[in-house]
Parts: sequence; C-alpha cells; structure tokens
Amino acid sequence: MYQWVLRQWQMLDRLAQSRIFKIIASCVVILAAVAYIGVYALNRQSIAPIQAPAADSAPAPTAPAPAAAPTDAGKPADGASAAEESADDVGMKSSLRAINDIMKARNDPTRVAVMVAEIAGLLLVVIWLGLTFMYLGLAILGILAYFIAMWLHIPVAGPLIGGVIVLSAAFTALISGLRMLLSGSNPVIAIARNVLTESIRMKASLVFMILLVFMLACLPQWLDEHSPLRYRVQTVLQFGTGMSFWIIALLTMLLTLSSICFEQRDKVIWQTMTKPVQPWQYLLGKWVGVVGLAGVLLIVCASGVFLFTEYLRGQTAINEVSPYVSADGQGLTEDRKVLETQILVARDSVRAAPPVFDETKLSNTINDFIAKERKSNPDFALDPRNPADPNGIDPNVREKVREDLTKVYTEMFRTLEPAESETYEFKGMQAAKVIGMPLVLKFRVDSGSNRPDEVFKLTFAFNHMVPFVKEVVLGQDMVLLIPPDVIDDNGDALVTITNGDMFTKIPGTASMMFPKGGLELSYPVASYRENYIRVMFVLWIKLAFLVMVAIFCATFMSFPVACLVTLGVFFSAETTTFLFNALDYYDAVDQEGNIAIAKLVIRSISLGVAYLFKAYADLKPVERLVEGELVPMRDVAIGLLGLSVASGFLFASASFIFRRRELATYSGQ
Repeated sequence: MYQWVLRQWQMLDRLAQSRIFKIIASCVVILAAVAYIGVYALNRQSIAPIQAPAADSAPAPTAPAPAAAPTDAGKPADGASAAEESADDVGMKSSLRAINDIMKARNDPTRVAVMVAEIAGLLLVVIWLGLTFMYLGLAILGILAYFIAMWLHIPVAGPLIGGVIVLSAAFTALISGLRMLLSGSNPVIAIARNVLTESIRMKASLVFMILLVFMLACLPQWLDEHSPLRYRVQTVLQFGTGMSFWIIALLTMLLTLSSICFEQRDKVIWQTMTKPVQPWQYLLGKWVGVVGLAGVLLIVCASGVFLFTEYLRGQTAINEVSPYVSADGQGLTEDRKVLETQILVARDSVRAAPPVFDETKLSNTINDFIAKERKSNPDFALDPRNPADPNGIDPNVREKVREDLTKVYTEMFRTLEPAESETYEFKGMQAAKVIGMPLVLKFRVDSGSNRPDEVFKLTFAFNHMVPFVKEVVLGQDMVLLIPPDVIDDNGDALVTITNGDMFTKIPGTASMMFPKGGLELSYPVASYRENYIRVMFVLWIKLAFLVMVAIFCATFMSFPVACLVTLGVFFSAETTTFLFNALDYYDAVDQEGNIAIAKLVIRSISLGVAYLFKAYADLKPVERLVEGELVPMRDVAIGLLGLSVASGFLFASASFIFRRRELATYSGQ
C-alpha cells in the first residue's frame, strides 16, 4: 500500500513539474480569476444603489452672511435651530456628493478583485515551482481541520487553523519564488540566495516567523464584534501593520547580525572570501538577501491585513441593520461616516495658524520684563561683551525671554475663558475648495484634569454657515464635518469658537485649552488603498535601512555588542518623535538666564540623536495610516533620499572596514 501511494505521488510530482501542465494550469487560473471578477462586477452593478437622503430633506446651507448673533429673546436667529439640531451631520448633509461616494463603496468590486488577484498570483507561483499537488494536499488538510474544529464545537480553532495554513503557504511559496529568481551565478546573487536558505534553517528565524504568522492569524479573534466598526478597523491597521513591522525588523536585524558575526567567529567566512568575491559583494549579497526576505514577509502581512480590513469594511456598523443601511433609514450612521471619511481615506490636514505677533510690542514687553527683573537684581541679563553698560542686554537672555513669551502668548491664544471667543485661521486650502468634499474639523479640548464626566458646550461659527453648538468631552479627539463653502477665494477658512452656548448665553463652566496640534482641518485627497501601498513601501525602506545598520555593526563588533548597538539605533529611531516632544519641555537655562552644564550636555546629545534620525521618524507611516492621513510623495521621496544617503555611507564604511580585516586566514583547525 505504501509503495503504491509513493508511486502515485511520484507520478503526480512528475506531472506538476512538466511544462505543458504548468502552462495549462496557469491558463485555467488566469481565466478563472478574470471570469470571477467580471461576473462579480456585473452582479454588483445590477444591484440598485442605496439612495442618499433627498436634497430637500437636508437643511440647505444658509446664504453667505456674517455669524448670526442671538436675538433679544435669547433664541437663535432664523435657521439656527435647524443647524443646531443637525450639528453632527452638517457637513455631510451639505454635500450629497460625499454620501454618494460612500454609498458606492458598497458595490465597489475592488476588494474582491484584489483578493482574487492575490490568490491567482500565489497559485501561479505555486504552479511554476512544481508544488501544485503538495499545496492541494495542504488545502485539503486545512479544510478537514476546519470542519473537525467546528464539529468539536471549537469555533475559534477553525479560522485560526485556516489563517495559519494560508499565511504559511503564501510565505513558503513566495520564498521559493524569490530563491528561484536568485538562481544566478553572480556572487551577490549567490550570497543572497544562501541567506534565504539560512533564514529557513535557523531556529531563531523560524521562531520569529511562526510568531508572526500566529499573530496575524489570531488578530481577528481579538476584536470585539460589539465595538464600533471604526475601532475594529483601526485596531487591525494598528496592530496588523505596526506589530508586523516590529517583528520583521527584529527578525531581519538578528538574522543579519548572526549571519555575518557567526561566519567570522566560526571561521566559515574564509571559504567565501578565498573565492573571487570582493568584500563589498559579500556585504551587498547579505543585504539583498535579508531585504528580500523582509519584502516577502511584508507582502504576506500587508496582504492579510488589507484583505481583512476590506472584509471588516463590508460588515455592519453600529446602528445599522445591514452594511451602509442605518436602522432609522436616515442616511449614514455616525460610525459609518467616521470610518469612511476619517479612517479609510487619505486626508491632507492644515493646522490652525499660530498668532501673529507685533514685533515692536513684543520687543517692548521684553525690555519691560528685563527692566523689572533688574530692580531686584541689577546684574540680570547684562551684556557679557560690555558689562559696564547698564543698558546692554545679553542677546542669549533676550532670545530666551522672547521664546518664553512667545510660548506663553501662543498658549493664551489657544486658551478660552468662560464666554470668551477666539478666531482661528486655516490657510492654504485652495486644493480643498477645488475638490469640494466636506472638511473634517478635528479638535481636542483640555481643562483641568480632564474629568471624564464633565461636558463642555462650544459654539462654532464658520463663514457661510449658521453658528451651531457642540457638546464635547474632555481629553478626547472630536470631529465635525464641515462643508467646503467655508473656504474663501484665497484658500483660507476662519472659525470663531466660543467657550459656552452663545444662543442661551450660558458660559462655559471653566477655562479650556486646545493643546498643540489640537485644532486642524483636513480633507480627502486620495483613497486609503493608494495610501496603504505607500505605507508598505515606506516600511520596507525603513527595514532596508535597519538591515544596513546591522551589516555595519557586524563588520567589526562581536555579536552581543552588535546586537546592543543595532537595537539601540532601532529604538532611538522609533522614539525620535517622543524625544522631540520631550525636549520642548526640557530647558538648559533657568529663569535667571543661568546655564546648567549637565542639562546642556544632556539636551545637546538628545538633540543630536533626534536630528540624526529625523528623516526616519518624520515618515510615521503606521500612525498616518491608522488616522487616515495622507503619506505625501514628497515625504516619501525625502525619507527615501535621507535613508538612502545614510545607508550608502554605512555600506561604504562597512566595505572599507571589511576590506582591511584578515577574513580569509585559515586557522589550521
């Protein structure tokens, strides 16, 4: 029996290796994929689209007019009641185009087309590797395991087993395909191919790969189906991309370090270096192999996260009876609107412009402050270049006082006392006016200790809109959809915010403040799918840079020291944004203008480290993806250029060091 099964398997293997079988199977897969996508697209087009609310059912925006003031009776002006009632929906109802665009997502075949294309591409790789029947057997085992788990009433095990099998199969197929591409005899290609083979044999690498696969397979089980849909999507994007990047980064760095360091330690490298292989070819081969492995892992993870995000997008949101259909039949629910307009989108944002200072008045204020301080301390801020001049002022102290006053006045500009109003300006939004989609006003209010049970009422007054009142909670990001009509012909938008209800003349209960970056307008400029591709490309660039750092350290350090340095660089680069924010509150000069040497040294070193990794940190791909913010091509190009220059310098240095080392000396043992 065993011999018969073995002969049948050998026959199937020979059939899978034949060229005619590969061609026929490839044609079948391609035709099946095209046919399925075509039929699905036709079926979705035949479904009647969900109608957006009629234009006459939504309150029309008022004619351009100044902000309405409360009447003598304490009631809002004409149209204000309607505006106040629909404050949460004012932006969406003012633009039926936005609703229609969101409704189209229900019948959009892109999700299915991408999924079918990925499956077809994976099947083609499997076919041309001659592994058709092996993967067919794995698929049958996976289906059997799924039904057995369901029969044993273990519903969690079924999807988990299926996810592990699919991800593992995709990874092994792509790795095999990459090794086939690296089948040349060039030294760089040969070394890269050996790195891939080594990565599969190493136990540490396998542990990281298994951890990565299980993390992605378990991710759907961590979601609470009763939570808002937007939170579930953000959780998948945050952990699916963020944790995958960290695991892949640790894997690639440790693989690079162990490959180079252990080959030197165990005297294995002499077998390579005695051949016609230059040091730079050896290092470049290592880099190409590890970066290729990182690319394969990133493709598998990115595909899984993307497809599951698209699956979640088609699920029922809070207060919906079915996807894109609200329970009350009144357009879109809040959960769906936030998901489609703020998360699954690529938005460009503009922060409120800082206050403009009158330099003359600011200079006079600085002089008055210094004069006041000199009444108690005559030597305060004397010019060290001419200490005998009582009117001279130390320029460093003047600049310090100017920075402190500017910071204080800026915080006062963002702070509103009860019943106080302030006008904030958003500039350079010509593109948003041309696009014509609703704007998203994102803001955060802080007051005291940000008690969760305390609610503030703020009055918002935009140009071309009736003022409306919004209840806000403290310490949380809040959003409002605003029509694009608020942007004037110069591309600027003005909003006057009052701490209190201007219609009922009830002031706020306490002072409040918009933190730094806590007031911004954004507008959609691209789809999140395009943004997702950019994010994955940026993550791959960052991984390539980290691999080069590991190569540089491994050329002249032992494995433990190289690990310490490489991981230190990685953590420093990832926390650079936090470091910049912390340095805003860490000053080396006290109020009297005296310099603390220890603090100055710490601040100088920290600033040097922060600016060293600034190009790396400014990209912020995962954070932007989760928040629905655009990753501009300009930032991608700047980051690519900066990391490429740094990687080139590290590669040149590593090649120089490697060339001067005695690597090919036989130990005689």
